[in-house]
Amino acid sequence: MYALAIVVVALIAAAFLQISGYSVAQSASALWKGAFGSLDAFVSSTLVRAIPLLIMGSAIALALRVGVFNIGGDGQFLAGASAMQHEAGVTSVTQSG
Repeated sequence: MYALAIVVVALIAAAFLQISGYSVAQSASALWKGAFGSLDAFVSSTLVRAIPLLIMGSAIALALRVGVFNIGGDGQFLAGASAMQHEAGVTSVTQSG
């Protein structure tokens, strides 16, 4: 079922690209090279953006699985990132001194 959804979305995207006057092959090539073209592109572009989304999705899925409604994934992510940034700044100063 998921494979069918991916194929349908790819066909719709290809149709929109074709209607807009862009080359479907060049667009697909640019998408692939941008995401997986090199190790640097994969790590800095793909993983850096994907891992926080995967963590938030897992947290929300876990909350829904146990019956708790969680609508604040983005806010929780930002609060956690801010807390870790503050903690990293505090511990780096105290440990180096």
